[in-house]
Amino acid sequence: MIKKYNQNEVKGRNFISDPCFDEWDNEVWDKGESGKYARKEDGDKTYLRILGKGSISQSVILPKRNSGNPVLPPSYSLSFDYFIEFKAAASIILKYIRGGDERNKEEVFLQNEKEWCQKELSLNVSEEDTEIKFEFYAGKSGGNKALNLTAVDMQLHIGEFSPESIVFDHENIPADKPQLRLNYGRKHILNIRPSDDSAWRDLDCVLKWGSETPPSNYPISFDPELNTVQSLKKEGSDWNISCLAQKVSGIPETFNIMLASEYSAVPFVFDAEIGDYLYKFTEPKITGIAVIAQNIPAEVSIRVVCDYDEEYPDKPGVPDVDVLWKIDGGKSISTTKTDNDGMAALTFLPEQGGNYKLVAVITDKAGRKSRHQFDINVYDRSPWLDDTRIDINSTGIDYQDDAVYLMTGTTTVIHLNCENNENIFGRVKLENKEGNTGTSIIPAEGRDISPEGLSWDVNITGSDSRELTLLLTSDQFDISQEIGVIALQPDCDKEIQSLKVNGEEANKKTPLIIIPATPVTLNCRVNKLLSRLQAELNSEESKLLTAEPAFGQLQVLNNNAAEWVLRSAGPQGGFFNLDLNIPPLTIPLTLSGRALPQEIASGIELITLNNTPLTTPGNLFLAPGRSCTLTVKPHPLLKDIPVSLVAETSNEVSVISNPPFGQEVSLAENGTSWQISADPASARGKFSLQIQSQWGGAPVHLDGVVLSADLQDEGSVCVTDGDMGRKYDIDFNIGFAFLALELYSLDLKLLPDNLISGQTVSWELTEGDNHRDTVSFDPEIPIILDSPETDWEFSYSEEENTQFDLVLNSQDKFSYKIPCHIFSDEKYLEKSQCIFMLNDSVITPGINNNNLEYKKEISLKLKLSQEISAFLNGMVLALVVHKTDDEGDSLNITSDKLITVDKNKPDLEWSVETDVAVGHRFTLEIVLENLKNIRAVMKFTSV
Repeated sequence: MIKKYNQNEVKGRNFISDPCFDEWDNEVWDKGESGKYARKEDGDKTYLRILGKGSISQSVILPKRNSGNPVLPPSYSLSFDYFIEFKAAASIILKYIRGGDERNKEEVFLQNEKEWCQKELSLNVSEEDTEIKFEFYAGKSGGNKALNLTAVDMQLHIGEFSPESIVFDHENIPADKPQLRLNYGRKHILNIRPSDDSAWRDLDCVLKWGSETPPSNYPISFDPELNTVQSLKKEGSDWNISCLAQKVSGIPETFNIMLASEYSAVPFVFDAEIGDYLYKFTEPKITGIAVIAQNIPAEVSIRVVCDYDEEYPDKPGVPDVDVLWKIDGGKSISTTKTDNDGMAALTFLPEQGGNYKLVAVITDKAGRKSRHQFDINVYDRSPWLDDTRIDINSTGIDYQDDAVYLMTGTTTVIHLNCENNENIFGRVKLENKEGNTGTSIIPAEGRDISPEGLSWDVNITGSDSRELTLLLTSDQFDISQEIGVIALQPDCDKEIQSLKVNGEEANKKTPLIIIPATPVTLNCRVNKLLSRLQAELNSEESKLLTAEPAFGQLQVLNNNAAEWVLRSAGPQGGFFNLDLNIPPLTIPLTLSGRALPQEIASGIELITLNNTPLTTPGNLFLAPGRSCTLTVKPHPLLKDIPVSLVAETSNEVSVISNPPFGQEVSLAENGTSWQISADPASARGKFSLQIQSQWGGAPVHLDGVVLSADLQDEGSVCVTDGDMGRKYDIDFNIGFAFLALELYSLDLKLLPDNLISGQTVSWELTEGDNHRDTVSFDPEIPIILDSPETDWEFSYSEEENTQFDLVLNSQDKFSYKIPCHIFSDEKYLEKSQCIFMLNDSVITPGINNNNLEYKKEISLKLKLSQEISAFLNGMVLALVVHKTDDEGDSLNITSDKLITVDKNKPDLEWSVETDVAVGHRFTLEIVLENLKNIRAVMKFTSV
């Protein structure tokens, strides 16, 4: 409900300071001509008398706009009470100011009212205005003419509040009739969310009390407190309302709470009430047990209490509440009322036994339904049959099943579980029925059933199998329960009367032989007391054999007998054990035997190459100068079986074996070995080996390759300068050339017909090499050659000139050695005491331009020391010419541009014809083709 209040109740904020001149001397108002003002009182009214020519004024800073977007924009109004004396020509002057500048000025003349009247003006404030100034003027004439003024009131009108939603305790309530139902002993949350077009959005608002009885009389607290400002956020603002559980007498149950803004005279009003509206169930209880045969009902009770928060544990009962009782998923059977303490009770005895779900339902004053379900077992015959369970050696049984099998000579644990209402049984005993022999039960005395149940140890003695009966009795009722027992020997061997293999009587100790593709029939016959049992055949070697019925599958002992058909399950063969078991007998009859394999590989436990397990058909790598040891360790099933090794080669590939190929050897228990190597005259290529046997098993195939001594038969290596990106294809005879402290990429590219793809390799140094700490490869660990190209990063960490060998190694399979040269500096040629001569004159590269006569032929010599020529032996030095000033100049190398360094010929010479204009410059460079960073630069000027 929304209604408008007068100014004495709830109204908007007055922007005028000291509107009734109660504090006239505080200089809130600015005065015009002096001596023209007098503060007057008329009853409870205070006003100001302004004589002619006098004026007072006051400026108001306008508030910021809100973030809402209302259809009707906010507006301002000004009202005041006045009367005129002696026809004073009074007026009010309005000045609208925008950012310190006067935007507009209005003067409104006041009518000559001789009695108090109210004047109200709509102010023409624009969105950009920041300030408005009011000036009340008593006119130009002096004397007794006067303007009497009071109750000056400036209001911002933002209109009524329009909510987007109002959520009370997480449930929406209608905005046209907002009602809050507060419950004693509960905390409530009120969320108010303004609509997008509400002018209230993002403005400060408060909750106000709207009833005559003050809020302090109520057991209610607010957070934020009443009259405490909080912004009305776009997403909504929360108020927490907490009600104490203590009732307060003499206060109205209904009252109003208002949402108010200082900028609106129209608050948003909530109708509220407080009381006990929420109930809940507690203290559910089932007394007694329902037994149809004895016409005994169960008594069900439950209490209805006020639903207070947990901090109020003392929850009073609610009297005179209708409790509806339902069963079978909703069928109503009765309605009872709660007593003065909130208790409701029902006598329950249906017509049929079973598990019932009895549901109590109430509806509180808030319309909320509460339910509680009672699970009630109703017994048809007896508590033994309907409400207890017997476990024998942790296995559940049914009282009405046939007799239970127990083992003589062992202690059997019989455990009684009572799932419901164990108190009705009183003290329970397990006893021998008259006629039992050789049976002891501990304990013998009666006991109450605990939540864990009751257990007895039953011992049966004697060497004969027999039938027995045990009794469960109670001191609370005369119904006993029989448990039938058959006592058996635990050893299957003692209960099995005969065993046959393929129809022939068999010795239980004789091993079984299973031949591939030939089934074996196994039959056993047992004691007649076992006729209700089932037999099974188990084997941990189920991959060797199959059985019909399957291993682990129980089969009924028809005519006290069981039969299985056994077959070899696969080519591998092997030894096996079979357990013939008749549960619950605990000691099976174990039969042993073996299944012969169909393939030699199935009888081989392990094949190793140089003591490393070799997968079949794994590769054997025969590198020049290396031999490998092939070892075959048989499974015990093939121990002492003769085999031979046979090779198949082609394309001039030749392999040698010791013992020779084709010679039979017996497979020893710890393994039989052959020494395999490549014939020195063998070509590079593939071969295969076969392990064969006259016994007839399928041979084992092994693949191998013979490698050459040259890596270039398998692929190439390209080096990339990590700085300049230059690429160098490596000549394996000359090897690598690197600058120290630089990073290089090594790319191994395998040929399509390579023989090492898929192998694990790494770059290493020769054993004992002292450069190990300065050489770095990334990755360091071995990697698999599983793609056509494989990359490593290389660097050398010492700034020195040195050489050593790098080895591409694949564990014990193969290795390739490649020379490696390290240069300390790009100016290696200049710093290594090499002599540079131009036309038989010594020159120094890189320092000054050398003058050369116009069109003179150049002879450039480089003299290497014996040490340097040995270091660069096989590498290539190139002469490179550069024209500097004119493309028309000519430089022609008339000798070989590229010269291969020979350690026995340390002097190198190039010839160059020049046609360079006088004054023009040119450059000659000697570059190491294997590592173009190494260069010597000589600059010349033609004269």
